[in-house]
Formats: sequence, structure tokens, C-alpha cells
Amino acid sequence: MAKRREDRFASAGEATVALEAQEHVRLLDRRRCVLRRMVLGLAVIAVAAGVIWWFIPAEPKPAGTVGAHTTDRTITSVEIDPDDPLQLLVRRGYGDKELLHEFPARAGSIKGAVMVDLGARGRTCVVAGTDRALDGACVFMFDEDGKEIWRKNLSDGRHWPDCVGPRNWGCREIKVADLDRRRPGPELAVAAGDNGEYPCGVFVLDPDSGDVRHAFWHAGGIPGIEILDGFFDDGRPAILAWGQANKLDGPGDPASPDYEGPKYTDYAIVSVVMILDPMRMDGLGPPHADYMFDHLPHMQKAYLYAYAFLDAPTNDKPYCEPGTGKLTRAELSEWFFLGGCYDSGECEPADESRPCIAAPLTQNPQLSPKGGGTLIVDRNLNVREFRASSGAVVARDTEYWRHRWHPIIQNYEYVDD
Repeated sequence: MAKRREDRFASAGEATVALEAQEHVRLLDRRRCVLRRMVLGLAVIAVAAGVIWWFIPAEPKPAGTVGAHTTDRTITSVEIDPDDPLQLLVRRGYGDKELLHEFPARAGSIKGAVMVDLGARGRTCVVAGTDRALDGACVFMFDEDGKEIWRKNLSDGRHWPDCVGPRNWGCREIKVADLDRRRPGPELAVAAGDNGEYPCGVFVLDPDSGDVRHAFWHAGGIPGIEILDGFFDDGRPAILAWGQANKLDGPGDPASPDYEGPKYTDYAIVSVVMILDPMRMDGLGPPHADYMFDHLPHMQKAYLYAYAFLDAPTNDKPYCEPGTGKLTRAELSEWFFLGGCYDSGECEPADESRPCIAAPLTQNPQLSPKGGGTLIVDRNLNVREFRASSGAVVARDTEYWRHRWHPIIQNYEYVDD
């Protein structure tokens, strides 16, 4: 029996009508109750699903994939396509490698590629060098979308002795580092040279504009450079470079016919290693004979931190046999190539007793058995040790190489001045 007045029917007839119509007392309230229960149930399910999702570890995203919603264009890595050395590849986040730029066939190949964070522009760009120049330029900067920002011609218009003139300069290697601590941001260190003649150089470029801040010129090829972090006492890095010297005793083959002074070597081309101070390297490196500068007006003497050469031929080009004046050719066993130098990991500023540079020596590839190894030198390029290569026939000890290894410059000064 209904207890509230509003729930009572006025008569038996009204009750009968309600039963026949299958109506329920306070139907609206009952619907609201059901709705509340449904909402509460859905909420419980949602909370439970969230807890399960939170505690179950998500599968790691595999390299080479990226969500379809990703829109960040920031470049995180750059490399030269191993299957096509004319293609510049980049990766963005976890994304697959993609083509940023493809150089034409006349560029030869890409010889170096680095990422540069341009704080002034607020973005990461890519700098690449080509083996052969394109319309004179061999260094190029691209933005995140592959649009060229600038290009740089590093060739020298002067007439170098015994050369037919600059023809086509190419990049050899590019490194990026904070070389100038007086200005914020990194700089570019670039090795470049004439593809047909001996003039070459190491250059420090402003990444924002491509302008040359410092230039070291050299008579001979420099195929490689490395950055020696914290080399100097004030924490600044140095540039380690290596290659060949074609004019160690000045112009001529190997020296000027009218030159009567002391000679460094009897060979036309020898292997060299040098350490450059990015802030003080402007000018022409060895030879230091004044008559070399008579052929290159407006070229000053460069003050390198250190420079040394190996008194051994790199080819069979004829040379004057000492004491006889006769032209002779070097035996295959005398050929040695110096290259791929690197920081030994033990170099410390102001500590000349510790090893600093590892300089691999490779014997003529036509010769067997091999006799190569690695010279370990200090920060002034004095020989500390010779380590024979694995499998090499040890026929030459450290003293042999110390006798043939000659530092010319140490601590910014010529050792024979």
C-alpha cells in the first residue's frame, strides 16, 4: 500500500488503468537511477583500463620508425650514402634515413658532411664538401629541407711555382668544433686542395656565412684533419693535419736549381704531420726559405704550433742521390705513406713527456712481407715509440724511425733558426 499521498490512486479505476497500461510508479526517477548506474560503471571501467595501461611497459619504438603524427623536421644525424657517394642522407628523430641532397656526377663524390647547430638561426643545418668543385665552390650548407644556404669557393688565384694554375679545387674533409673561444658557437675546419696540382690548405669557416676566418696554405696534399680537444693550456683545441709535402725545400724538383742552402730532404715528395693553432695559422707553411715567398706575393709565413716530416719517399719519382748528383729511384722497400693520424688519448697540455699523436706508417702495398706500424709522438712531434703492425716483419725499431723523423717547427718556432 502506498505510503505517500502523491503515490496513491484516486480510485480503483485509475489503478486498473495504470496496470493495464503497464505503467510504473515514478518511472522518470527509475530511469535516472539506471542512467547513474551506467555512468558509474563506465567510469570504473575507464579507471581500470588506465591503471592497466600505466603499469604495463610499452614496447620500445624500433629504430627507423616514427609515428605518423611527428612533424619535427630537426636533423639528428647525417651521413654519405655508402652505395652512392653523391647522395647526402639525414635522419630525423627515430625516422628512416632520407635524401637531403643529391650532387651531380661532376661533383665527383662527397668527401665530408657534418651537422651544425646555428644558434642565430635557431636550427640545425648540414655542411658538405665535394671532391670536385661545382662552379668553383666545393663546400655547401643546406637547411633542414635541403635548401642551399651558401656555397664557398676555397681555390687560390695566385700562380704557384711549377704549377699550370688553379684548375679545380675539391674538399678533402670537414670537421666542426668550437675553435674560437672568443665567439659563441662552433666553427668549421675544412681541408681542401687543387685536384691537379700541389696547392692546398686548411681553413676555418664561419658557419653562418661561409666566410673564411683563418687560412693555412701548404705545398702538398692534406687529405685528413682531426680536432685535438683541449690541446692548448687555455683549453682551446688544435687542428691535427697530415699528408704530403711537395716543396719542402722550395720550388724546383725537388729544390730550386739555384738554391745552395741546406736541404731538408733529397726526395721530391715526403709525408708530413702538423699541429695548427686555429687562431694563429694564417699564411704559408714550410718551406721557410724566403725565396718561396718571392713566387707568392702577399703571402706571409704561417706560425704553426708543430710540423714534422718523414725522410722517406712516397713514390718512385727520381731524386738526386746525395754526394753524387745522380738521379736515382727509391726501392719499393723504402716507400712509406703516413696518414690517418689521430689523438692517442694520452695527450695533456703542458706535458711534453706523454704520447700525443698516433701516426700510422703504411709500406708500399706492392711489397710483401709488410713492415709498417705506428709512430707515437708527443705534442711537439718528437718520436716516443714505434709500434709494429700486427703481422709485420719487424725490421726497423724506434731508433731507426727517430733517425728518419724530423721535426721542423716546435712550439711555433723553427728548430733550426
